[in-house]
Amino acid sequence: MKDEAINLKDAFLMMMEERAVRGGSNVSLGRILGLFLIEDQPMDQKELANLSGYTKAHVSKVLRQLLLTGIINKTVVTTSSPGRPRMIYNLDKQGYDIAQPGILTNIRSLTHTKERLLEIKLGSFKGKKIRKSEDDIQIMKIIEIYIDYITRMVAILEEALKKQMSKEK
Repeated sequence: MKDEAINLKDAFLMMMEERAVRGGSNVSLGRILGLFLIEDQPMDQKELANLSGYTKAHVSKVLRQLLLTGIINKTVVTTSSPGRPRMIYNLDKQGYDIAQPGILTNIRSLTHTKERLLEIKLGSFKGKKIRKSEDDIQIMKIIEIYIDYITRMVAILEEALKKQMSKEK
């Protein structure tokens, strides 16, 4: 089996997609909401399409859903050039409020998983001693990688919460 690694941003977006599906929404909505949290700046439809990998038409559909729910807001940017004005979208305070419980839940879940992995690494699980053999080296490497991944993911989630709290002030 080929070892395929993904970067932290992709892992965060996949988590947001899964959360959206568990909440009864679609994957696209989770990815776009995740991009707003990560980028933390206003973006237009074209930027979101490039970052998400979706078509502009699909992004437009997701943006309409997010606008209807009040999670994002839209600003018209007027220019001196002819044609349609540029629309930029930004995560509204309500969007952060909606995302916050999910972020907190994910932090708690990841922290719990990390605690269990550290327990295994130290040689016990649920109070039972673990016998280690030479064959366990690969498993220990995987545990180390997973602990590191969780630590970095929690740091990203905590940073998103800090940004939200600073915007509320």
